[in-house]
Amino acid sequence: YHESRAYPAAQRVPLIANSNAEQSILAFVSHGGRDRDVRRREEREKNRVQIDAQSKRDAKEERRNYEMSASPIARQATQSQSIPSKRIVIHDPNQLPADYLSTPGGTLYSTTPGGTRIVYERAFLMNLRNSPISRTPPRNPLTIPSELLKGNTPAITKDPVKNNNKDSLVIEESAEQFEMDM
Repeated sequence: YHESRAYPAAQRVPLIANSNAEQSILAFVSHGGRDRDVRRREEREKNRVQIDAQSKRDAKEERRNYEMSASPIARQATQSQSIPSKRIVIHDPNQLPADYLSTPGGTLYSTTPGGTRIVYERAFLMNLRNSPISRTPPRNPLTIPSELLKGNTPAITKDPVKNNNKDSLVIEESAEQFEMDM
């Protein structure tokens, strides 16, 4: 039964559907003239808009709380700043440090005891690559001992000493060393 506002409360009109089209019309009428799916869609959209507005308010409040709680030094530390750098031209490979590091990209750099990072330019390093001292093999090779050269392994001349002495000293380990208190 469907209670209609056009009829008094005492009168009830039975709704009977004979086909699918009539069933969909009855469903539309029985929900107060609006389709249930349309109402659900509208409710979801309304909830989404409310959630978006709430998240914006929350973000604004967090930002305000951060600005009030952070000290001026902390705020300054979070702002982006350029790293101070100084360009120094090196003319001699002897001015390079003994130990330097490289990034995964291949840039060579070193650090001073004070923490200053020194980055070496590629052009300078390529110039060092062309220097006579970096040639392989060097023109004036050092004298390498013959024992260290490949293919010149010295033969072992000593015969292994056979120990057939039955009177050799046998040391027995005492059991006291391995006892544990329980």
